[in-house]
Parts: sequence; C-alpha cells; structure tokens
Amino acid sequence: MDLKFNSNPTIPIHRSRFLDLNPHSISAIAFPPPPKDKSWNGYAIMAVGKSNGDIEIKHYVNTPVASHFSKKQPPGKGWVLVKTLPAHIPAGKIHSLHFTRRHSPPKKSGSYTDAITSLNPYTSDHLRLFSSSGTNTLIEWDLNTGKIANKLSSDGGAIWSVASSPSGKSLAIGCADGRIRLVNLSSNQFEIGRVLAHVPTRLLSVAWCRKTESNTDDEDYDEMKDGWLVAGCSDSSLRVYNLNDGRVSDRLSVDKAKNQHTLIWSVNVLEDNTIVSGDSLGSVIFWDRQSASQISAFKAHEADILTTCVSSDGETVFSGGIDQRVSQFTKISITADRLDTKFTQSGSKRIHTHDINAIAVWPPQGTTSEQALASQVPIVASGGIEPHLILTPGGKPTNRRTKQAQLDIAGYNPVSSSRSVHFSDAWHRRTPFVPLNGRNSVTVCRSRRWVVARRDSGISVWRVKSAEEETGDGGFEKILDTEFKFRTHLISHSVSPDGTVLAVSDAYETKLFAIAEDGPAIPKKVKLETPLPGANYIQFTPDSKRIILALSGATSVVVYELEEGKPKLLKEWSNKSTARSVRPMPNKSASMDVDGESEDETDDTKVEASIHTLACSKDGQWLALADYACRVQIFNLDSMQHHATLPSLSYLPSSIQFHPTQQSLMIIALPSGLLHFYDADKKSPPSWSKRINEATMPDHYLTTIDPVQGMIVNPDPSTLPPQFGAEIPGTLDPSRDNKIITYGASWMCVIRYNTTNKNTHGRSYSKKNNKRKLNKQERNKLAQDIALVREQMGEAANGVVFQEDELLRKSEESTFFKLTNRYQPIAMAEYIGPSELVVVERPQHDFIADLPPAFYKHKYGLS
Repeated sequence: MDLKFNSNPTIPIHRSRFLDLNPHSISAIAFPPPPKDKSWNGYAIMAVGKSNGDIEIKHYVNTPVASHFSKKQPPGKGWVLVKTLPAHIPAGKIHSLHFTRRHSPPKKSGSYTDAITSLNPYTSDHLRLFSSSGTNTLIEWDLNTGKIANKLSSDGGAIWSVASSPSGKSLAIGCADGRIRLVNLSSNQFEIGRVLAHVPTRLLSVAWCRKTESNTDDEDYDEMKDGWLVAGCSDSSLRVYNLNDGRVSDRLSVDKAKNQHTLIWSVNVLEDNTIVSGDSLGSVIFWDRQSASQISAFKAHEADILTTCVSSDGETVFSGGIDQRVSQFTKISITADRLDTKFTQSGSKRIHTHDINAIAVWPPQGTTSEQALASQVPIVASGGIEPHLILTPGGKPTNRRTKQAQLDIAGYNPVSSSRSVHFSDAWHRRTPFVPLNGRNSVTVCRSRRWVVARRDSGISVWRVKSAEEETGDGGFEKILDTEFKFRTHLISHSVSPDGTVLAVSDAYETKLFAIAEDGPAIPKKVKLETPLPGANYIQFTPDSKRIILALSGATSVVVYELEEGKPKLLKEWSNKSTARSVRPMPNKSASMDVDGESEDETDDTKVEASIHTLACSKDGQWLALADYACRVQIFNLDSMQHHATLPSLSYLPSSIQFHPTQQSLMIIALPSGLLHFYDADKKSPPSWSKRINEATMPDHYLTTIDPVQGMIVNPDPSTLPPQFGAEIPGTLDPSRDNKIITYGASWMCVIRYNTTNKNTHGRSYSKKNNKRKLNKQERNKLAQDIALVREQMGEAANGVVFQEDELLRKSEESTFFKLTNRYQPIAMAEYIGPSELVVVERPQHDFIADLPPAFYKHKYGLS
C-alpha cells in the first residue's frame, strides 16, 4: 500500500492493492430472443455464466446525449452488472445459458420489449432462463428472486449440450447416454416430452433449424416454427434428426487427425438451412442440408473451436476458440444477379489472451425488426478464461463509402470511438471485471479502519494503518480470513459502524456474528431462535442499533432492533402496492408521482419488484431504497412510515448517499454519469439541482467509457483542511459548496456542486445576468479559463471562437469536475476516516499468473 498525497489538497489517499480476490472466468453468454415487432430497436439484457457457477444479469446503459463540441453521439457504457444469481453449493461451471419467451404471461405484466430492455418487475413474466453445469440437472432460474425456480433431471446422465427452439416451446438437451431429449416448455411447463433415437457417441453440441411464417392476421409479426435438429458429436460426425419419427436422417463426416476422432464442439443452422460446424481441428465448415455435403471449409483457427454464433440476418458467422482469435465469415455474391453466393473468411482478430469459451451477438439470429437490422451495428460479445467481457462491432466488410453510410445510419459506434464498425477494422473494448463477486463486495468499517471483502463463501478483513503506524512492513495487515457454510454463494454482507457485528447472507439466510471491541477480530456466531431471511442488501443504522434487510426474492424491507446483539423485529415494509412514477420532471431524465400511491391508481400500474439498494441518513431518520423497477422510495425510521416516492429513474442507481450535514438531502448516481438530488423534508428536488444535468455536465465526464460504479461523500466535511479546494478558482463557502466523488473502474472524479442559485463567479444563472459585461477581474479569470479549456480540448479547440456564455459554461465545467485516471482498476473507493480515502485496486497483472497457461504454437524460425 502506498500513502499518496495530492499536490494541492492535503488529503491522504491509501492506494491499496492487497486484495487477494480473483475474478472468475466467463463460460457462457446469452441474449434473450428479440421481439417479434418489426418496428422495435434497442439493446436487451445479457446473462453471463461464470466458472464458479454464478450468473450475472447485465443491463445496457447509454451515454447521455450531451456532446457540446462533438457532432456524433459517443459510445454507450455497455452492459452493466445489476444482479447476480448465486450458485448453489457445491457449484459447477456454467456450461450453457438460454433465454426463452414465457408463453401465456400473466395479465397486467407489461410488454415483452420492456422486459428484455430493462431489468424490471416484468422480466420473469416474459422470460425464462435455463442453465446447465455439466451434471444431469437442467435448472430454471427465477429472474426476480435470483433463486432456482425448477430443476429437471435428464434421466440420461450428464447434459453435454442445450439448445432452445426458435418458437421457444422446447429445449433440446444432448445427454451422456447418446440421446437427445426434448423438454416441453409450452404453457409454462418444464418436463421431458420426447426422447430421440440413440447414437453411440457423445452429443457435444445441438442446434435447431428455424422456419419463419408470415402471420396473415398482423403484417408486423412473423411466427417462428421449429424445424429439424442437428447435433455435433465426438466421433468426427454431425447427425441430422427428423423430428417426425425422432430418427437420424443424415450423417455428415469430417476429417480425422492422426487416427483420433474430431470433436464437433459447436454447430449452428442458418436461415437458408446451411449447417455451420466448428471442430477440434480449428475448421469452420459450411454444409448443404439437402445434399449432406460440404460447401466450403476454412482452417480459421490453430486449435479447437469452442463456440460459434450467427448474426441477426443469418449472413455472418463468428467463431472463437483456444487460439484466442475471433474470426468472421460473411456471405458474398459471386454473380452479378446475386443469385449465387458463398461464404468467405472476412476477418480474424486476436482480441483475447486466453481461451474463448463463449460468443454471442446482438441483435441475435432470428431478429425480424427491420429497423433494428437497418440501424443497429451488431455487437459481438465474447468471453473466456480471462475475466474481461470483450465487445466488438460486428459489421460486415464494406467499401469506404458504404462503411461510412452504415455508421451514419446507426448514428454512432456503440462500442468505441472508432469511426469503423467493420469487424476487422473496428476497435474492441475490454469491459472491466470489477466489481468483484457482485455489487458491494468490498466495504469499509471506518471506526476500526477495516476493509472487508466478500468471497464466494467467506470473508476477508484487512486493517489499514494510519500514517503514524506505518512501518517498513507496509500500511495494512490481514486480521481475519474465514469461511461460512451456506446453501448458495454469498450475495451480501455488512459490518456495523462500531465494528461489533458482522452480517453475511446468501439467497436464503442471513447470519450474524459478534466481534469483540477489543482484542482479535474473531467472529462468534449469534444464536437466533428464528433464522433471519436472506437479503440482497444489508444496512446498519449509523448508531449500530438497528439492522435493515432487503429480503432476497421478495419485495419487502425488514427493520430489526439489535438488543444485546440479537435482532428484534420492528417493522416490515412492502413496495408491491406502489406504482411506477410517471410525471415528467424538469431534468428530462426522470418522472415523478410524489407519493406513488394516488387514489386513481389502477391495478395496471401496480408492480412488484425486489430491492436493489439501501441507504440510511447519518442521523438515522431517513431510509432510502431503490428497487428493480427503477423506483426510489424514502421511509421515516422515526415514525416507521412510508414518506415519499422519488422520481422514477432511467437506470438502476449505482449508489445512493445522504449528505453528511444536510441530512435530508439525498444524492443518487446513475451508471450513465447523471446525478439526481432530492430533499426528503420537502418531498421534492431542490431548486438548484435542475442546473446539474446532461446539458451542463462536461463531455470529459459524461463520455467516460466505463460506467459509474460508486459514489462517496465525506462523512465529516468539517475535517477538511483549510487549503482543500484552494486549487479551484472562485470563492469557496463551506456552507454552500459541496463535494462528492464518483468513480468507475478506470477513473475517479471530484464533483463540486453549489446549493445556491449562483455560480462560482458570484453571478446568477439567469440569461439576463449572463449577458452583462464582465469587469476586469472577471475578464482575467475567464482568460485563464480559456487557456484551460483549450488545453483540455486539444486539437478540437483549433478554430473555435468562444462566446461569453460558452466561456462561462466551460469555466464552470473546469472548476466543478476534476477527473483522474491514476487509479485502475478500482474495486472500491471509500473514506476510511475523516477526510482520508482508501482506493482498492485489483490490477490484472497481480493474478494473471494464477490463470492456466494460454495456447502457444511454436513457429519455425522463431526462438
């Protein structure tokens, strides 16, 4: 640990890299089926299976449209973690993940488009998620509760492969006994319906043929029908099944190597019934279904191909494998009339450092939305042994003019700032692997200077030494490393502010442990008459006398009073009767219904949603909670009553904090970078907060490539040294000027906001006052701001003539937002004491030696 001091403000920053938590590798990626509506256009949620058995649910976040000097929309923030489905112990690697539509969804459950584009309460009403982990059990997950909804035994040994049918009414599972079983999903069932013919080999992969039929009743919808099945086997062959009689109708053979069977690890079927296979020889082969013969074959990889996927139009195929490369194959015309076509290898990129286990593309195969196909740049998501999820534009190869036209139609490159969206030319993005082990996996206890990290089944605690205690041994010491016995992996934990109670929870149970105030930090389990339920989020009140649980898989929040370390139930709230707010707000990024429980509310507006985040004010009066419907509510802990419903948000909050001195003022940070303020006493946003929106925030903050991961406020601003902030121009008044810190995986930003209606130049924000002439002192000040703005803009400032209003705005940006990329990747940042920060980093080079060796093929002439 290094004790760092900034050059001007004398606030110590403990740069800590002692964290020994290793991120888990990616083993499966899945997108939900696209809507049938041809006018639909958007990005859906994503499911990522991990090697430890957890499943991460991610939500796409756009960058706010606020480019003051740029004509193009910056790339989005990508897919952001919002929920983790914990693995049950003993856990195995997720081998396959599949979304299907839920048939006959409940009434009053919203639209399917809403369900797949945001993680809201309607998700489980429209989507079903299935996984397998190499055992004989197929699991269905409840997306609302995060728990297992159903289990199904294959009755045929280990499940080697899974494929969902185009209609979503069946799952095909290839089992160790050499049989494919069809799982019936129609009418929300979950049972084995048919068993196909036996083959004397392992079924390593399976895929469906899709048939599209126009719906005569509605021109905007096409209906998907299930066709035949094809399976990739371990005996150098593919087998095609006729579903009418369940027998093998064709067998397609591939080459062997040195008398060893070739393994067909992946298989897909295109829209024209062309079969695509990827095998252990590194070959991608295209097959004609009617003649059962090869159309073309490409030795695209130097080792096993583990995964392939097909684009939305069925004319592009992507493959990945052990050699760390992703290859692209595109259908091209070979005659002028475009009747004859063939596939060619159009690109190959080494974008990973280890094996590639999974590839998925959005929009997925089967997308019928004409708007999505015409305007969206395909995004290829790939992952493997390394912890990064990598996003790459998947556009087809085109000439320069067509390539520019494609980008102009799409409006922007959703992945990077590259002007190219062609797969072989475009830049890829490595999304951060932090936060580790789910949200809030690293926390602090200020009173005892502890950093607490949550593992899959245990807790580690380090104590950060003060500057006076530091010796040559380093600035930290590990004081606790313990394991717990739970049914699933841990999903939340918290330490009371006084450091005497440790609470840990899985999906089913919360356990409390007492820790002595003096002596070694040895947790002693608190024996309870009735076990506490599992909690998504655990929050202690600042006086450590109450513990608040956001129940896992429920819409309830429970408040317990700790009497001699044992909980006593005080209150339980449920937000299932509260509707989503709909009234537009001035900042245009939220809507509001003040109490959310108006009498004219209909049953159609009532939704149920589990709790995502909790926050408590410093005086213990206010409790704020955010649920998966993007609603934020406030409860009064003194009167134990519901107090207010805040504006509905566009995304789930990354963090909620109460101001340490203005204790009714709540600050909400969204992953997009936007900030929202709300006064609990007045039940409304403060008047000055409408100035802080996407139109006034600077580009260099809003366009950070990584989303906002967290937000921190100084627990005691009175301890700030007098010179802190002296580097910021303007007159500072501690009663008016406030600072918060937001951070992402690769950046930190100090944001200063003013709670009066005047800016730092002492002038009103009204247009009338903005047009008055500047005095000499202000002209000198703005001259300095011009130099600073031009320095920040670089070449973009050439030829720009700044007007007075523009100067004032840019001057405010430069003084209000201070951003640094010095610390990365950031697992957590928090105040460890009054005006004393700890930044926990987890660099990849610290754990890369723990990864298995990457594939390497020696080439002649190279040493």
